[in-house]
Amino acid sequence: MNFERPVALVTGASRGIGRACALELAKSGFNIAVNYVRDSAGAHETINMVQAAGGEAQAFQCDVSSYEGARGLVTY
Repeated sequence: MNFERPVALVTGASRGIGRACALELAKSGFNIAVNYVRDSAGAHETINMVQAAGGEAQAFQCDVSSYEGARGLVTY
């Protein structure tokens, strides 16, 4: 991932509001860390959409509803 652009971590980015936020941030110049719990296909669809908007994205699977999950995500 190109770190010359700012990176936004978007939880729940595999669908719905999370995906919409990821796409708007990508259009605004951010690269996206796509967090998802179960929907790997949806996360990769979001990555494709971010790339089409000119950004870069990478998927990270974990459940941020637990402390351990959230801690693991930010220490990747």
